[in-house]
Amino acid sequence: MVEEALRDPRNNKSMLGDYNGETKRVAVDENGQLLIGASDIQIGAVEIKDGTTDNRVVVNDDGSLKVDVGGGNVTSATNTKVSVGSSSTTVLALNTSRVAAILVNDSDEVIYISLSGTAVINEGIRLNAYGGNLIETEYTGIITAICASGTKNLTVVEK
Repeated sequence: MVEEALRDPRNNKSMLGDYNGETKRVAVDENGQLLIGASDIQIGAVEIKDGTTDNRVVVNDDGSLKVDVGGGNVTSATNTKVSVGSSSTTVLALNTSRVAAILVNDSDEVIYISLSGTAVINEGIRLNAYGGNLIETEYTGIITAICASGTKNLTVVEK
């Protein structure tokens, strides 16, 4: 079945249509992401690719989407520990190549994490004492931390 993009003349909204005259409404969110109801497509009838790589979206039998981003497995990581102070302490610098950051509170005191600059007590992400953790797989900017008394260990893995 050959499909083409159509415009609904009543409201100028995008639709997807085939040559049999059947149409399905599609939408694009504020981030430019294509929104299609899984009930609107046949398994195997649609392949969505990003246009510059071989990244693709697969519709599973249950209607859920599976994204294959390619690139293989990460084969190395950097393991460190950071002594978190009573003032905002840099845990990880900005790293646009970061695939993941794993932070574990290895202390007897709550540590607060900021993904937006300066860490502040009682704000941001709270890592409870004795193993509270954060696994971040999207954010690549600076990560900072703070605790009440200072000199508390935070174990860090960056890959």
